[in-house]
Amino acid sequence: MRTFLALLAVATGPLLADDATGLGKPVRDFRLPDVLTGKDVRLTDLKGKVVVMVFYSHGCTFCRQYEARFRQFAADHAGKGVVVLAIDSTGRPGAAAAWKEKDLGFPLLADGGAHTAAAFGATVLTTVCVVDGRGDLRYRGAFDDNESGKTVRSRFVADAVVALLAGKPVPNPETEAYGCLIPLPE
Repeated sequence: MRTFLALLAVATGPLLADDATGLGKPVRDFRLPDVLTGKDVRLTDLKGKVVVMVFYSHGCTFCRQYEARFRQFAADHAGKGVVVLAIDSTGRPGAAAAWKEKDLGFPLLADGGAHTAAAFGATVLTTVCVVDGRGDLRYRGAFDDNESGKTVRSRFVADAVVALLAGKPVPNPETEAYGCLIPLPE
């Protein structure tokens, strides 16, 4: 049954859990451990900041294609009221060592059981969710419009963050993300 639902998600786009946060709605708090430090990160501790969450795994080919763009985005927004977090919902071994080696400049949090991914409606790796300073989900989807990064025309996440920092509505609040499937929560 899990395989069928996973294939259905690929064929029809996002398959949101019944309790997935809707756009414009407050998100539930989470407490996830940083894979390098072991310290818990809570979403409520980041209130007042724009939080960009990238659902990521070192074993995903799509994720690896985005790493340079994720690193640059985090560097460009450092100290500007924006927090970038990667969330690994796959439970693959070796995440800490791989993350340390990649040094993307922001924490990788472990989402054992993929419950946080389900709560945010993230069904594939490279899904990005953006939460505003009040704690409302304002964007869910692809980082940009080109998985290879060679001909990017639309920078969905960057545009969402710029709009939120300026107090404006997000121009394109939901796009279709593509990547490796996130395991369904058990």
